[in-house]
Amino acid sequence: MFGVSVLVINISFALVLTRSVGWTSPDGREFGAIGQTDGTAFVEVNADGSLRYLGRLPTQTVNSDWRDMKVINGFVYIGAESRNHGLQVFDMRKVCSFTRPIFFSRCLQYIAA
Repeated sequence: MFGVSVLVINISFALVLTRSVGWTSPDGREFGAIGQTDGTAFVEVNADGSLRYLGRLPTQTVNSDWRDMKVINGFVYIGAESRNHGLQVFDMRKVCSFTRPIFFSRCLQYIAA
């Protein structure tokens, strides 16, 4: 969908980009979830290839150089190697209605016992 070099230019506030995944909404709009050392940023991919920043979800624990994610049925599942991070689950369908950047403080989180 888009290359890391584009992300580095457009999302210069990121400490380190760890992984990015894409999702296409039912109406055909394209979105991305971009893993960073301190959380996940959300963007919309415009028709010209430029990115529109939509918001971010901070990490549940401490910064991590490794963050992986996968989108399944409109939900992005986010894991990190930091202790007690667990699995963050974010509904990508929420980003379709964003009119300004949003900072999320909570999402679903699963921690293995």
